[in-house]
Amino acid sequence: VAAASYAALSTSSSVLGFAAHATHFVVLAAVAALIFTLKAKENRRPVHYFLAGLLAGLAFLCKQPGFFFALFCGGYLVLNEFQQEQRNWRFGAGNLLAYVAGCAVPLALTCIWLFSTHELGRMWFWTFSYASKYGSSLSVSQGLHNLSTAIPDQLRTCWPIWIIAGLGLGMLAWDARARQQWLFMAGLLLFSWAAVCPGFYFRQHYFILFLPAVSLLAGVAVSSLANKLFDSSRSPVLASVPVFVFLLAVAYSAYSQEAFLFELDPIAACRRIYGANPFPEAMVISDYLKQQAKPGSTVAVVGSEPEIYFYSRLHSATGYIYTYPLMEDQQYALSMQQEMSREIEANHPQYLVLVKSRTSWLLHPDSEMFIFDWFEKYAANYSPVGVADEVGQQTKYVWGAEAEAYRSKSGAALVVFKRKNS
Repeated sequence: VAAASYAALSTSSSVLGFAAHATHFVVLAAVAALIFTLKAKENRRPVHYFLAGLLAGLAFLCKQPGFFFALFCGGYLVLNEFQQEQRNWRFGAGNLLAYVAGCAVPLALTCIWLFSTHELGRMWFWTFSYASKYGSSLSVSQGLHNLSTAIPDQLRTCWPIWIIAGLGLGMLAWDARARQQWLFMAGLLLFSWAAVCPGFYFRQHYFILFLPAVSLLAGVAVSSLANKLFDSSRSPVLASVPVFVFLLAVAYSAYSQEAFLFELDPIAACRRIYGANPFPEAMVISDYLKQQAKPGSTVAVVGSEPEIYFYSRLHSATGYIYTYPLMEDQQYALSMQQEMSREIEANHPQYLVLVKSRTSWLLHPDSEMFIFDWFEKYAANYSPVGVADEVGQQTKYVWGAEAEAYRSKSGAALVVFKRKNS
């Protein structure tokens, strides 16, 4: 039941589960860490402590909120050591050190490798220095507003499963067998929620970090109710009712997304979820660049559309493959814009792609505008050779000499520029 719940919840459009987000990979490592944490609790073997730590460290390496899973696993193992009837403090301390060592290995190896390539400082800046500003830019009131708008969307497609999970939380108090695991379940729920909260953004895919705990609670609810009904009636038919109700909940979750999952083609599904974001257009632009660019040439996408690099198989002329940090009201924004411009100038890309889409920038009232002023001057060295305009159901494409005289008619467009001397 827990596995089926996670399958339904994590692939739902409410968490953008059809795309591969970093949060999916955090969960992959974190769930494996939880498995070895429980094994370590059972047999207290140092190798299981180490493997639990190693996998928890990998969860953090995938994305910083994975740190909360590492905290939970470590805290749970510490409590387990204190609960032992026959305590061997030296043995217990050795096990916990094995866990800490396992946690440290992924980050330590990464730092050693980055140090050898002279990129450790850059990693530290993005992972800790800038991340601290990103995670503290919103106020509590803004966070509560984001949460209030996010919760209805989370419940939109799979609300019956969420109700069943809520019953599972009650079962931790009502059912004696479930109550034996209340510390693990309550702790996992709390720390999983903490992993969703940093920055108070509450974006859709952040909730994926919360789903393993929710799914386990759904499993607790169904199994506990089935056991209760069987104990009281000795009727297998009556005991199967919770399972039948759960199957109906999963079926409803699929039915509520019927059009998205079974009817719409990929382009239409993309439009339904992402609106006027130029993702289908990026594929067309990428095909053009792949055909026209010289082998080994670079391209600079001025906007947050890194998929163009992927589809075109061309290298970026700048390390800034998305530009949201450049628009945020934070102290590094101007220096980031200046660094991006210097990198592009130094690499002389054969092509530029300017993204004129609000969602590709997310400007704020106090955003630095240096990069736009710089681009207007730098683009004098380039000629427009392609335009994707009026992004939407009927995107208009203009190529070649016609593109040079064309003027965008909408606020959502991609413009391809080619270097004049190339």
